[in-house]
Amino acid sequence: MALRTQVIIAALLAGFTACTAAPAPSGEIGKSGSCVPVGSWMTPSDGMTTTVERAVDTLASARIVLLGESHTEREHHRWQLHTLAALHSRHPDMAIGFEMFPRSVQGVLDRWVGGQIGEKEFLKLVDWERNWSYDFTLYSPLFHFARQNGIPMIALNVDRGLTGKVRKAGWANIPDNEREGVGNPARPSKPYRTFLKKVYEQHASADKEFDEKDFGRFIEAQTVWDGAMAQALHAAASSAKNPFVVGIMGSGHLFRGYGVPHQLASLGANQVRVALPWDQHEACDELTADVADLVFGLNAAEEAQAAAERPKLGVMIEDKDGAVKIAKVINDSIADETGLKVGDVIVEAAGTVITDNGAFIQIVRRQAPGTWLPLQVRRDGKEIDFVAKFPSQK
Repeated sequence: MALRTQVIIAALLAGFTACTAAPAPSGEIGKSGSCVPVGSWMTPSDGMTTTVERAVDTLASARIVLLGESHTEREHHRWQLHTLAALHSRHPDMAIGFEMFPRSVQGVLDRWVGGQIGEKEFLKLVDWERNWSYDFTLYSPLFHFARQNGIPMIALNVDRGLTGKVRKAGWANIPDNEREGVGNPARPSKPYRTFLKKVYEQHASADKEFDEKDFGRFIEAQTVWDGAMAQALHAAASSAKNPFVVGIMGSGHLFRGYGVPHQLASLGANQVRVALPWDQHEACDELTADVADLVFGLNAAEEAQAAAERPKLGVMIEDKDGAVKIAKVINDSIADETGLKVGDVIVEAAGTVITDNGAFIQIVRRQAPGTWLPLQVRRDGKEIDFVAKFPSQK
């Protein structure tokens, strides 16, 4: 559950290389110690492996296909790319919807696919670091695939500010002209509420009692997020231009059909298939019959370990009105050892004036092991200089 809940928490509490391996024979999975053999497709409903051809046939027979991911896992994006290529061979008139973009940048996506702008301008115009902030190189092959094949890209998301407003005030208190065209989402299922309650409680302050009202707004924000993407997908799939649509989004929105699939069903979309990447370290008891229509076995452990070993500053940040503020400091992190505190406003990093999250994230991301990062923060009206020391890799 940990990888899936990261998607929810990051936004709401402040986000086939393996196919080259020979697939496992079609049939029941053996006792190899892994839930899904690497390089194999499996149908969780019966616990059976299946061939690539049958898996693609199953997906291609739908009107809407949803491919999950953990945003930082490069293997997941490779799997998505190869699956997109297979589906494009069946449906050259397809469109691809992306969670990564708010609908306000749809015009930029159209210009990108049309070859009217280059990558540098594209990144700037979609405001990648502010709107998404994950490593662009993880996603660029997907975007270039769409561009090279003239496949329409659909912005599925809404501005972060909207879900933030819902989180604070509730959906009913958001004026119609601020809802970005999103209609009322369907009520979440009881199992989804139970799932989200566990997520909420895991990340709530230990010294704070459960807040039913706050939890309700947390649920609403997630539901609006799911509903917005479902509505955009349904609208795209209802268009004569692209009757086959693939959605790319975090697995947390798809797990057991709780989020986006549930919202699509409420809109009358009944030809929907969900496929998830399944890493070898995932808990086997989560591989229930209803987890997805298909899963694909991957081994992202090596790259995940490399990413985990890269030094991290250890803060959660938020930006508002041009000020980047520290919302949380991780215990025993570099930030904690440096002396940074919750409420500090980042003024400068490496000599660069910081006015938004994106600029700060980029600077920290470039920090190599064994180097020092000069920081200036504003605390209680005073500007204080710090030096964050990133340890060398062992």
